[in-house]
Amino acid sequence: TQNNRVLIYNQIPTTNGAAADMVLGAPNFTTVVQPDLTQQSTSATASNMLNPVSATSDGVRLYVTDLGYNRVLIWNSIPTSNGAAADLVVGQPDMNSSIANNAFSGKPATSSTDTTNKETPVLCSVSSGKDPAGNPTYPPSCSATLNFPRFALSDGTRLFLADGGNDRVLVFKQVPTTNGQSADFVLGQIGANVDQASDASDSLRTPMSLAWDGTNLYVSDTFNRRITVYSAGANAIPYQGVRNAASLNIYALGNVALSNTITANDSVTITICSPPAANANTTGCISPSATNASTSGLTVGTDYTYKIKTNDTFEVIVNALVTAINAGNGDPNVVAAPNLVTQTVLLAARQAGPGGNQIAYTASVSTGATIAATAAGGTLTGGGDAAKVSAGTVVSIIANPGSTLAS
Repeated sequence: TQNNRVLIYNQIPTTNGAAADMVLGAPNFTTVVQPDLTQQSTSATASNMLNPVSATSDGVRLYVTDLGYNRVLIWNSIPTSNGAAADLVVGQPDMNSSIANNAFSGKPATSSTDTTNKETPVLCSVSSGKDPAGNPTYPPSCSATLNFPRFALSDGTRLFLADGGNDRVLVFKQVPTTNGQSADFVLGQIGANVDQASDASDSLRTPMSLAWDGTNLYVSDTFNRRITVYSAGANAIPYQGVRNAASLNIYALGNVALSNTITANDSVTITICSPPAANANTTGCISPSATNASTSGLTVGTDYTYKIKTNDTFEVIVNALVTAINAGNGDPNVVAAPNLVTQTVLLAARQAGPGGNQIAYTASVSTGATIAATAAGGTLTGGGDAAKVSAGTVVSIIANPGSTLAS
């Protein structure tokens, strides 16, 4: 690690102090590459490394976890010469980049008239919102980014990466063939844009190493002081398939957060959509005032809009939106409540249990508005969540049709 190189022995050594046959990360055995760590960024290349922490092979390829450059280097065949350049990189768009969670460059516009600032996607190309000038913004991480990766392991077909700084394991169904390729799914987090480390059974906290026995993946969940085991294959139990006696009383939740700058005459709109019919093909929610509402294929919802007045505060705006949603008999799908500390409109499904998870919602602001309104997700979540009930409750496990559960 501290010599920033990987040593290769063509045969398992049989004596103490045996010399390596080849070196990667340096042109030869006597040249030690020491990047200037006082600089904000160092010069990553296809043939150097910064604090490599693991080297593994699937019998064909070589995988080196290059911790300091926030990447995993892949050689498509075992190198045969000193300083051989890697063929591919995971976690960066190219061999010369080294930024942790290299999701986007730039920063969002600060106002509707700001033409200087905007975010430009690097590895995370799917927008997560808009800035006050209407430019797309991007999540801080995604399934293509790495943050202090710790271990790479392949079974010859799949590739598993312990992404320690993001508290997760990335899983590629096929070994990547292009730089900066996105993983197919993640273990340890509920999504690729999330880092909520905990000691829950489906969470990880700084995974450091991996092992594979042909059937199971073993993950050293370091800061939870445990080893977690994952078996490859389709889930026999779907999400929300584990329920307990009180699950039907757990309500799905969502929220809309307000931020940035308040300007008079700007408008904020929260749109709530009813759950789609059982045989409907529509997904998502759209405002009835949208020009493509009738042709979008999305569920058309109900708008709750507040036009900002002079001297309004976030407290006033949040309370006004809550009042609009609850007015009269209230929205038929949700009940709203204010969280004035976080400048957030809280939404709770009127329908208890997992059915509330089908309620879609969205948030928007008027054109050129300086205020931002961000929905926590596309639908309410958490309805029927068995994890929210204390131990001792009777639990039912509902498998997918055709699945068999072992006792």
